[in-house]
Amino acid sequence: MVLTVNGVDLTPYLAFQGLKVTRSDVIGPNEGTALDGSVIRDQVARVETLEVVLLPVRASVAAEIMEALDDDVFFVRYQSPRYGNITKRMYCDSAPSSYFIEQDGAAYWNGISFTLKTVQ
Repeated sequence: MVLTVNGVDLTPYLAFQGLKVTRSDVIGPNEGTALDGSVIRDQVARVETLEVVLLPVRASVAAEIMEALDDDVFFVRYQSPRYGNITKRMYCDSAPSSYFIEQDGAAYWNGISFTLKTVQ
């Protein structure tokens, strides 16, 4: 398993079943249903979207992760069920997290999750 976002290896921080890959079709303007009920397909692209859930991490690691997600578009290397290890250009439009606990002077963040979407 590999998950590298903008040069930051997130593999050690993935929660159990923390990477979900969804394949979607990008539909063009000519798709629809004809009068006889037949379907007219107009697929212009096929993309993969990643849903990522991480384990609790120290504040310093959380900051590094958030910084990696900060660029408008970045490279993501991941394990695809269709392509194997692949690198794609992606973006992230939100990344929620919750303050978890402070232990031995170190702050931890929990529930960091985000969706990475393919850029065409």
